[in-house]
Amino acid sequence: KWVRLSDVLLDDPKAQLGVDLERIAQQNVIVLLGLRPGALTAQQIDALHRAVTQRGASVILAAGDLTDLEGYGQNVLLSELLPYRAGGRPAWRDWPGDRPAFRMVPARGSEAMDVVRLGEDVQDSTARWNMLPAVYHYLALPQLKPNVLRTLLVEKDSQLPVLLESRLG
Repeated sequence: KWVRLSDVLLDDPKAQLGVDLERIAQQNVIVLLGLRPGALTAQQIDALHRAVTQRGASVILAAGDLTDLEGYGQNVLLSELLPYRAGGRPAWRDWPGDRPAFRMVPARGSEAMDVVRLGEDVQDSTARWNMLPAVYHYLALPQLKPNVLRTLLVEKDSQLPVLLESRLG
């Protein structure tokens, strides 16, 4: 009952995000799912940055097109939201076979954290993570910034991070 979802869908890839600055400033969690940086005005970017650095809002950046990620890296304020160093180039890792084989699991040391725990205890949670279906691709990140607090999820075999927590401001 304490969550109030507000979403905006951009059907046109060239559309601008029609969200006023006050609405951005009031959000506690902002999810940018495949949003190209050109969809944001300079004022919206500034409001987003201030929400994170001054108010402590959370931003979840779900990668889409690599060109969009490069766009985030080229904007001073948006690049701070990225968990990797400027100039770094993330790359999609794609499984070539008929069946997906990449599996995501909690990173070592994060197994008991509520944010990644899927069961009553660590053992139950580990079993549940192992039962989840594999995926065909994930985004491999270049050298991480020092402000990355912890890695939450990794790809099981490579141990490359796929979900991170970092702090700004």
